[in-house]
Amino acid sequence: MNKANIEEEHFNKAIKLYQTKEYEEAREIFIEILNKNTSNRKKILYFIALIAINCKNYEEGIEAIEKALAISQANNSMDKIKENEKINACLYNNLGIIYEKKGEHDIAILNFNKAIELDSKFPDAHYNKGSLLVKLKDFDNALESLNKAIELSPNFINALINRCLLKSTIGLFPGAIRDAYKINQIQESTETQKKQVVQAVTHCVAMELVSKLNFLENNKNIEDIENESEEVVKKIDIVTFYVPQESNSVIANKGSIKNSWDFFLKSFYDRAKITAPSARIILLTTNDAQLPDDLPPYKIIRFEASSDGLMYTRLLCQINYIRSRGEKVASFILDLDVLINKLPWHLLKSKIEVALTTRAHMPPLNAGVLYFNIGEGPLRFLELTLKIYQEIVNLAPKTNGIKNIDFKKWWGDQISMCGAAGILHAKMLIENDYLINGIIFKLLECDLYNYSPKKIDSSEINLNLIDKYFIHFKGNINEDEMTVIKKYISNIK
Repeated sequence: MNKANIEEEHFNKAIKLYQTKEYEEAREIFIEILNKNTSNRKKILYFIALIAINCKNYEEGIEAIEKALAISQANNSMDKIKENEKINACLYNNLGIIYEKKGEHDIAILNFNKAIELDSKFPDAHYNKGSLLVKLKDFDNALESLNKAIELSPNFINALINRCLLKSTIGLFPGAIRDAYKINQIQESTETQKKQVVQAVTHCVAMELVSKLNFLENNKNIEDIENESEEVVKKIDIVTFYVPQESNSVIANKGSIKNSWDFFLKSFYDRAKITAPSARIILLTTNDAQLPDDLPPYKIIRFEASSDGLMYTRLLCQINYIRSRGEKVASFILDLDVLINKLPWHLLKSKIEVALTTRAHMPPLNAGVLYFNIGEGPLRFLELTLKIYQEIVNLAPKTNGIKNIDFKKWWGDQISMCGAAGILHAKMLIENDYLINGIIFKLLECDLYNYSPKKIDSSEINLNLIDKYFIHFKGNINEDEMTVIKKYISNIK
């Protein structure tokens, strides 16, 4: 077998290893071929860069791409220019991916633009640019880029999904629903992708319904409201909600603890007591809920359970609590899996009646962190939320062939709160206090007031989170994750 055939055999072997995600073995073979002065240096460097991206060895990836681009500049004969442009477009696109992962977004955009300049019909570059612009909340330009990617590749499933989610985020509900139908019909789409779309499209249908409900009015100036009362907060409640559910027990073969909510019941109380020693720490639950024997000394308030689902029950409990909390009491109402890093005391000194946490996707409000000041505004807000909730549940949004979310069990309270606060999509999010139905609202960014780590490990959960007010872990955790959280709590005490 001659040298060329041996090299091709090794190259094909490395490609197969790359495709099966055996990256280190593939990299070793590519490096070996590269060291033998192969004529295929540019292609080899391309794959070394891809392996580096997958292994998060970003500096090695940048070095490989820059070497490949240097080869292109040296080989600039007329017959190679067109071929080089397409290859270089791929290289610049990958360079953009690396810089995006490094958090250097401006450089990433420059590289995606360079890829598009070299090959304007390269859908991946338009898609990657559009997806990054979504993260940067440049929604209009993001939509333009995703539209172009889909125009060039009509069944580009990831681009369709991102465009569907973007349209739902910025209130283009009919367009999001059309994208969802198309995704549902593409055979290559996975169950996870379809689940994303189901969530987006059902939110769109519900939000369209909410937007048609004439519940909102703005009949006063915010300055007038601020001057009506000089009442001050006298007491603070830190409130959470817990009802044992079968879903709270985690499947052991996934490495999760038997019931991570036992841990959260303790950690929530401990952090509340440390951050606000004089506050009442309240656990809302139902009359029939069986609580652990070693439960910390919460003030327990029980209510009748609703057969209409967990989130509906939680909303009813919150309404009943607000009705009975007493005068001049301000309340932080938090999900049980929220870790209190520090309390935003500045909210207590303001005239804000309801503070809600926001994010740039659907639904734009998250109900895991709520602040209710003294006065009647919080109760009016929650009662309007309940009224909207009953409307969207009774009308049961239909999505023509796409399985619906049961809003009684999940999401319905958050979508209803969006309606009651007059915030139906991300483009309606505002920084200043605003007035709806005589209630002064403040929108707080989730990144600071309701932060959810992408991963629960030592690289993500560390002292760099000290600027966050609340850290939201979103449910069940395993033993390793619990160890990380315990270590973090120990460091911040």
